[in-house]
Amino acid sequence: MPGNTILIVDDDATLRRVLCAAINWFGFGTLEAEDGEQALDIYLRERPCLVITDIYMPKMNGIHLLRTLRRNDPNCKVVLITGGTNYWQLAQDRDSRPDGFLTKPFTVTELMALVRSLTAERAVATASPEPAGEQIGQGRSTST
Repeated sequence: MPGNTILIVDDDATLRRVLCAAINWFGFGTLEAEDGEQALDIYLRERPCLVITDIYMPKMNGIHLLRTLRRNDPNCKVVLITGGTNYWQLAQDRDSRPDGFLTKPFTVTELMALVRSLTAERAVATASPEPAGEQIGQGRSTST
């Protein structure tokens, strides 16, 4: 179900699990990758509706992943996650400009507001209440 699936890319397994649990809570399916190389393989095979990726990872970092994804699919939606403060300098050219940023730490509310805005409300509506605004990662979300 690519129209309702989000690919989470981070070398931190705990953060991946937390992000997947939060996103699943709101009715989206999730796929996981621990680095950019694995994420690219999964993206080309599964075509998720959104990719949420850390910037700093081994093998292929998030900026390189973003550029590679855009060369393969100019319409792919990508959110970069970073704990750093200089993320805008990392994404200056058109091929590496993400659809959104999440700066660690961020809340479930911030995460889902960005996910919903980028997926045009494709999530299955749930009757479950939203989890409290606990922080995830090490923020604020912004959409470009």
